[in-house]
Amino acid sequence: ATEMYFLMSGRLFYKKMNEQAEIEEWVDEGEDWISEPALWSPDWEHLGVLTAVRESALLSIKATEFSTVAVGHPATMKLLNAYAGNFMAWINSSSFERLSDILQGENDKELVQSFIPGNIIERKRSKTLTQSLLGLKIQIAPEDEEDWDDDDAKQDSDQEDCNDGNAKQDSDQE
Repeated sequence: ATEMYFLMSGRLFYKKMNEQAEIEEWVDEGEDWISEPALWSPDWEHLGVLTAVRESALLSIKATEFSTVAVGHPATMKLLNAYAGNFMAWINSSSFERLSDILQGENDKELVQSFIPGNIIERKRSKTLTQSLLGLKIQIAPEDEEDWDDDDAKQDSDQEDCNDGNAKQDSDQE
């Protein structure tokens, strides 16, 4: 697997077979995501079969392009490295029965939040960058002010909300 997916519209059905049973999950737009391990591991292989039960649209994030863009933003890269390490530690410590290509937002929100390093959640600094990650508001502040580039400074004055897959941005320039 080389891509992560978000369901933008429609509905999908996921089935994973293991030695004990079949695992079946519904994938709903705006709350679930598909194949996140593909972003953090070049060795991830899909564990089940995903089928559209009605016309659907997916947003795909290619792991190689994602990493190329992330490397250009040191403060973000620091967060992503810590998150990816925690995510993969969880993957590697989980039984095969627990693993899935699907992360269910309504069930896995706290799990995913636990992968975000505590020292950057809700940190209060003079400059903070508000990001929305899977509906979680996270205050990110770099260790040193030099870690901020021009794009980060502009985003400091912007707030981005993600609601049911629709993004809207408020800025001082409107």
